[in-house]
Formats: sequence, C-alpha cells, structure tokens
Amino acid sequence: MRGFRGIMVLGMLMSFCCEKASLPRDTFPNRGTVSVLRNGDFLQENIRINGTVIKYNGKQDCNIFIIRERPNDSIERRQEEMNFLGIDLNDQIGDTLCLSDTDIFLPEEDFQCVGNAYHTLIGGDVLGDRYKLQTGEDHYLIITEWNAENFTVSGKFQASYVFAEEKHETEWMEDTVRYTNGKFTTTLELKE
Repeated sequence: MRGFRGIMVLGMLMSFCCEKASLPRDTFPNRGTVSVLRNGDFLQENIRINGTVIKYNGKQDCNIFIIRERPNDSIERRQEEMNFLGIDLNDQIGDTLCLSDTDIFLPEEDFQCVGNAYHTLIGGDVLGDRYKLQTGEDHYLIITEWNAENFTVSGKFQASYVFAEEKHETEWMEDTVRYTNGKFTTTLELKE
C-alpha cells in the first residue's frame, strides 16, 4: 500500500512540475471575415484575416494578410498566406487596383500597384513554397469601404498564382492556385 501511495504522490508531483507543450503564439489573430473560392472550392473553415494601418511621414498605408490553416493530421502547422501591401486607403476607394509581385523580405519602396505575396508557412513561421502572380490572368483588389474612425476596411479580390521555385518544400501544395470571388471585411491594427 505504501508503494502505491508513493507512486501516486510521485505521479502528481510530476504532473504539476511538467509544463504542457502548447502551439506557437498566433501572430495573426482573426479580425474579420473572408469569403473566397480557391481553385473553385468555397473556403469557409480555417481562414482568417488581419491587417495593419501604418502611418509615417504624413502618409498612411494599409497591409492585409489572409491566412489559411491547412487541415493536417500531424503537429506541423500547414498554412498558406496571401499579403496585400502598400494600399492607400484614402485615395483608392472603389478603384480596381492591380497587383504586383513583391518579395516578402525586400518589399519595394514605391509600389506601382498593390504589393502582393503568396507563400506557404510550415509550423507557423518557416517559409515553405513561394508563388508569383500568373501572367495572363486578371488580378485585382478593390477597396469597397473604409472607415477611418474604427479602422474597418472591406473589399474584393482575385488572384492566380503559379509555383515560383524548382522544387516544392511542401508536398501538399498545387503548382497553380486560383482565388476568385474574394470578399473581406477586417478591422486593422494601427501602427505609428
């Protein structure tokens, strides 16, 4: 009986002393809604949107991030991320804005179009496959509403991407990905 009690006490001490593993902190929490077709299939689960308004030198730019968590049966987090960068919310409401490929690590200083990047992430923070906008396709972003008081923005988008490297880092991704009929609303975080 003493041995059993000893094992019980030891087990309880171990459970209190051991810290449980947790998923990495989510740096892009969901702050809105996204509705979109991906290769013709409606995405309604595991997709979130987030964004920032950056003010500097009297200028205000918006960046929007759409993240899709891929279903998987392992601990590895599989994600796809689409970025719209350098949007001038005050001057471009209602305009059909072209998209331009942007390297996520070295964005251009002055965008002729809205900067755009599409890539996969492994484990939530390791860059996987990179894609570029597919030539000959219609890519756009339209800002339909902008509320400067509560930093809420709505819009529509469409983009087609083609794999931009020689070999896939992620076996679960296609060579071509098309997003159509995209609509979103999100509340942006102010960064000054």
